[in-house]
Amino acid sequence: MRHLTIAGALLLSAFFTVSSLVAAPSKQAPKKNELVYCSMMDMPVAKSKAFGKTTVKGKTYYFCCKACKAGFDKNPTKNAIIADKKIAAWKKSTAKSAAAKPAS
Repeated sequence: MRHLTIAGALLLSAFFTVSSLVAAPSKQAPKKNELVYCSMMDMPVAKSKAFGKTTVKGKTYYFCCKACKAGFDKNPTKNAIIADKKIAAWKKSTAKSAAAKPAS
């Protein structure tokens, strides 16, 4: 009987060890759907739904549709400068509106 108890304990121990490794919950909180800005259309877009992206001098720009990406890519250096100004203004306005909301 004692052999069965030890074997059972070992079996349960192995099961819980393996299951905790396989189904360990993520310690990172799931990210909310991050918003990015399409500077060609002047509107925010969910990063997961952005049509495409272009990188200029190490900075990534996202777009809402194929036409916006194509327009940006015609002159990326010039459009990146314009986009940086629009993105800065958008971030500033969203920060102000978030600060103006009353706490619940």
